[in-house]
Amino acid sequence: MKKITLLTGLILSLLITGCDLESANPSPEKSPPDSDVIIDTEETDTSDEESNTDENEQAAETTVKIFPWFRDGDVEFTGKIKAVSSDLIIGDNKENIAINFYDYDQPGDYKWDEISRLFGFYEVGTINKAPYEGQTLLMLDLKCDGMCFRNYTYRFAWDKETNSLTLLKKQSDNEMTPGFFEYFVGATDNETYLEKVELPETISFPGKPEVIKTEEKFSNYLMLDLGETTLAFTNDEVGNVYKNERYGCLYVMGPDGATTLYNYDPEFFDGDDVTVTWEDGSTANITDGYKYAQGGCGIRGNCYEIINVNDNELKKAGTASNGMDLYVLTNPLENAAELDTATDAQKRLDYSYSAHKSFAKMSNENGDTPVTLSFDDYNKKKPLIFWQDPQGRWSALMNVDFTIPAECGKPVIYLYPETTTNVHVEVEVDEFTVTIPDYGLSGWTVQAQPDGSLYNYADGQNYPYLFWEGIDKDGINANKGFVVKKENLASFLNESLTKLGLNETEKADFVEFWYPRMMNNPEPYLYVSFVGTSDFNKVAPLQITPAPDTLIRVFMYYQPEPSFYSVPAQNLTSIPRKGFTVLEWGGTSSRPWKY
Repeated sequence: MKKITLLTGLILSLLITGCDLESANPSPEKSPPDSDVIIDTEETDTSDEESNTDENEQAAETTVKIFPWFRDGDVEFTGKIKAVSSDLIIGDNKENIAINFYDYDQPGDYKWDEISRLFGFYEVGTINKAPYEGQTLLMLDLKCDGMCFRNYTYRFAWDKETNSLTLLKKQSDNEMTPGFFEYFVGATDNETYLEKVELPETISFPGKPEVIKTEEKFSNYLMLDLGETTLAFTNDEVGNVYKNERYGCLYVMGPDGATTLYNYDPEFFDGDDVTVTWEDGSTANITDGYKYAQGGCGIRGNCYEIINVNDNELKKAGTASNGMDLYVLTNPLENAAELDTATDAQKRLDYSYSAHKSFAKMSNENGDTPVTLSFDDYNKKKPLIFWQDPQGRWSALMNVDFTIPAECGKPVIYLYPETTTNVHVEVEVDEFTVTIPDYGLSGWTVQAQPDGSLYNYADGQNYPYLFWEGIDKDGINANKGFVVKKENLASFLNESLTKLGLNETEKADFVEFWYPRMMNNPEPYLYVSFVGTSDFNKVAPLQITPAPDTLIRVFMYYQPEPSFYSVPAQNLTSIPRKGFTVLEWGGTSSRPWKY
């Protein structure tokens, strides 16, 4: 496998849609101030569908404005997003869908009532383009179980007369088409594209030449939920554009309820190299020499972080070839993290210097020759440079020489077969740094007992679990989490891990390892985000023979923070344990977590 170096900086830019730990998780039936969305709380008349609806299920309608971009297209939007009973769409196929929902290779024994909450069907308008004239545009908002950072959104042409569905592949989720679709989707159309259904690729800022661009991979990733965002500006064509206080992502909801993510891109890293001419006349390559800060162990972000910095704290350091002025702090302070009078920007720079020193210590213990700079020499390298977006908000780039490799921290794998079973386990990562027992050339082969105890054939020893640490490629955009006071961390971890389905032994092992490392930071808050099974499978694929009936992977990212801020809270739930169950937990941090 080609090795991809994973770098982590001080900042993890995360995809944010708004909501925080200290407030209730917002209901999809709430909308931000000045919203284009109005929720109709009255029941919809479903008398003609009563024979097909689940008992006690009620349809609801969301009223939305239809802005000029969406008029005169291939769909006549009704201005209503009407929830449709899953039973009406799926009918007698519910149990087939349920048993194939978690495992496409072999049926499980799940029931529809265990997964029905993950399905949301919405009727939004009438298609007027061949070959689907007169058919209904139907949206499916498919939530992932356990926890994840986005839902999957699909568009269908729905012929109500025959109750048949055609998946419109070009305007549905481009990452996953579930195998269980075969039980209720009649056909897949790979060619048809409905004009003026999705939002435009770019939107202009009012009165400014700059534009925001769609993040294609994450378009249409959320239904009927703008979270705890606030109005950024109004665009004449598409309506209100929303922002949050912490990250540069912007959001627009279309009349079909799908929210599209936009991002302002100063184009430091796209196309031709961007160079900077510093105030002293020297030059540097920004494209090769700086990065948006990234997370560790495959966790990364796609929208830049908004940094709390005042204009008078900065001095111009140079001008980039793309026209962007770049700045550095006028008064950098060593040990700023320990000073109540220090600003957030001063502390941020000091944190990066602390990470530099920690990495030098780590290199020394690994037998490498560390190079530890003095604070003054460190700042001469311009480790952190600031830039301003068209809304007047500040963000930063970090010198690649001072981004720190971050390992996947102590992922441990528990095996719980129903009977004594020989099991072979492989983890696909770029580089292992530690494995217990030894991974060997092709993975672990163990005898697993129902209580989780393992006998390793290679060394003849017994183990409670399989353990690995390693470095892996980018792959996950962590976009939800919690900002937690350190004094509340113990109770937060206990509650969260319980919701995620860890048993008492697994929770105790997790807390024993991570709690002291998380508390060993001077900041009073921690940003915590959990990566679930479907997302972590992209970072470190797991191959297990025989295949488990239930696979649960829980991976935590944390970032020390000097102050509280609002983030979108994750909905933490667990996958039911059925049959041969495998559970894995691990973590990483924005800093070298070993020190």
